[in-house]
Amino acid sequence: MKRLIIISIIVAVLGVFLAMAEILLFDFYEESVVERWANFASIPFLVLLLIVLTQDRWRSSLKEGRERIIQTIKYVFKGVIGTWLFYYFILIPSISGTLLLINYYIGGQKIVKISGLVTGKTAISMQRGAKYELEILTESGKLVLETNGIAIKPYEVGSSFEETLEKGSLGLLTKRKTNR
Repeated sequence: MKRLIIISIIVAVLGVFLAMAEILLFDFYEESVVERWANFASIPFLVLLLIVLTQDRWRSSLKEGRERIIQTIKYVFKGVIGTWLFYYFILIPSISGTLLLINYYIGGQKIVKISGLVTGKTAISMQRGAKYELEILTESGKLVLETNGIAIKPYEVGSSFEETLEKGSLGLLTKRKTNR
């Protein structure tokens, strides 16, 4: 159990670093695409975590009777709640940050000029701080970029959007922060 706690703390610290990478490094990025990928990538982690949490409890509770089964159900319920919290606050943000870092640093970058009309500007209150979603209608369709409060200031709904972004190795659009 000690080993599981130590590993969880290490993963949490690494997860916080990776989750903060997208906020600290990029002005614009395609978070909705990354989050969708992260949801699929995290399923094996969740299944493995639930198996580890419940494996020995079920075996012993079946041998010891009704009272032990009720305790095991409570334990599993707490485990599911803990797993969900781990998933939402650590796993998804850290996988998202990792995918963005892989996209930006591994493989080639292609410069892409994006121009269009801003159709939506939404403030999102997330577990990782305040972020904004900018919806842009381009010639090729709707593009949704996430950004911080500083980068979004010049854009209002109905205004034109023109930025030079980089398309990375995973095909995600990002723009590295510039010194302001």
